Amino acid sequence: MGTRHALLVATSHYTDPGLRRLRSPVKEAHQLRDLLSDPAIGAFDSVLMAVNESKAEVERRMESLFRERGPDDMVLLFISGHGIKNDHNELFFAASTTGLQLPYSTAIPAVVVQRLIRESQAQSIAVRPSPRTTWNSPQRSGGSPNAGCTSACTSC
Repeated sequence: MGTRHALLVATSHYTDPGLRRLRSPVKEAHQLRDLLSDPAIGAFDSVLMAVNESKAEVERRMESLFRERGPDDMVLLFISGHGIKNDHNELFFAASTTGLQLPYSTAIPAVVVQRLIRESQAQSIAVRPSPRTTWNSPQRSGGSPNAGCTSACTSC
């Protein structure tokens, strides 16, 4: 029988003034950690948290989570915070140091998460963006930000 591992990513503080501070991500990640760690409820072998981390740190933790697992292991990735859609409608998960105008270099592209999942040996993988994750697009001249994308991110 394999092992069960989770990474809970919670971002509530952002350096970019275009990303407002959030109240719920850290609180809900702590609550989920308690449930997953409880032997009578989640019985996860490890539950790691990344709270208000940079893109590089979150990606490092994600890569470790997926790469260090075998075929019988279960992996859960939970992300709570802002999401970003760029001008080409591509999805990114915002990190604490994300700049809205530089998503590739400052936010976690959803395609990176997809690739990590495909390359993982774990048979059971769940990626769960928080239902409270908000999706923003950079303001375009003459346009308005897109919002409300939740179904697209569940495909990652």
